[in-house]
Amino acid sequence: MEKLESDPWNPSRELDREEGTRAYLTLSSPEVREEYDKTLDYEFLLLDTTKIPEEFESFYNVQKLSEGDETREFYSRFLEFKRDLENTLKDLRITVLFFLSAFSLLTIFALLMALALKNGFLSTGVELFYRKWGILCSAGILFLGYTVFRKILSPKKTRVDRPPIH
Repeated sequence: MEKLESDPWNPSRELDREEGTRAYLTLSSPEVREEYDKTLDYEFLLLDTTKIPEEFESFYNVQKLSEGDETREFYSRFLEFKRDLENTLKDLRITVLFFLSAFSLLTIFALLMALALKNGFLSTGVELFYRKWGILCSAGILFLGYTVFRKILSPKKTRVDRPPIH
């Protein structure tokens, strides 16, 4: 609200002030906020890659009749983009899960080594090796695991480039 007062030249200053006031009143009251939350469409907010938006489908149907080949080409490129987005999101999800599981395993291993060290179960040679090379070996195992994971478990598909629309 303070920023609105400092910009007297802003043509939408009154509308912004009214909108800010309405938002504050809605969000500050628990009852009104609960009613407002019931009206939200969370499907719109979440990135859903399983279906094509209805607005795009209706736009496509109208344009298909009037434009023809260009619209079909545009639609096919949209579907290709959608598939690429799905693959990228899937790869991102799998990569995050890989790193979380790898760091969890390395953390558990480090805790076990610390407990073994505290209770005297480690020989001095193992303890010295762990102190000098533990982090480097852990990073190497993580890098090797990720390399194997990317090359074997999630290979990239080659994409066919299409000629541009004229």
